[in-house]
Amino acid sequence: MEVALGTMVHVKPITSYKIIILGRSGIGKTALLRRFTENKFIQNIEATIGMEMGSREIDLRGVQRNDYHRLVSEASNNAINLPENPSGMIQEFTVKLMIYDLSGQNGMKIIAPTFFKTAAGVVLAYDMCDYNSFTHLHEVIKDVHSHCQDDVNLIVVATKFDLDDKPSATAAPVPPEIGREFAKEHNALFIECSSKLGINVEDTFKKLAERIHESSLNAPSPNTGITYAEPLYIGEADSEAEKYVRPCYMC
Repeated sequence: MEVALGTMVHVKPITSYKIIILGRSGIGKTALLRRFTENKFIQNIEATIGMEMGSREIDLRGVQRNDYHRLVSEASNNAINLPENPSGMIQEFTVKLMIYDLSGQNGMKIIAPTFFKTAAGVVLAYDMCDYNSFTHLHEVIKDVHSHCQDDVNLIVVATKFDLDDKPSATAAPVPPEIGREFAKEHNALFIECSSKLGINVEDTFKKLAERIHESSLNAPSPNTGITYAEPLYIGEADSEAEKYVRPCYMC
């Protein structure tokens, strides 16, 4: 739809979260990314060389950071307790997830720290049918703690849930309780998913996004992996002719 000259154009602010997916090569990271961003599953995907990126907007529900901090300030100034559920401040809002699937190959270790430093969330993925891929996470988590921000949010994802009853002849399976214990140890969420069947793929990223949002409310300053887009107004205000457009994000 064309916008007439003189019309106010309101660039609708959308917050973006930068998320990286880590794990051993061949455990289904790219399949997870494509199922979430494109709702596609490709059976035989070539190993990612370097990095693959995708994005998608999702809707969350809660208190916006600016509103929350204003409420905290008012409660402090008036020496009153902060209400647990601020009336009228719970709302739906849109966030854009910028997701980077980093190669599990050794060569990626050179540039990976650059992505670590600006990540708001990390997906730690392993193949639940391959214990070696789970063991690999013990090395990955060291890099996360070394290079990511202290307030980074984590989710441990056991992939290939559709194959949990079809053990490999060459690899030992990973009992769910072991994955949960690893997640608990590192203050991470835990979920099992299947990119092939689309099971829990949506929940994987929505739960991580919800945790990113919740942790951002109490943070003294925003995580550098979170970008808050500001409204942009062009032309004269005319409520009847107001148009909404999305801001453009660069990869």
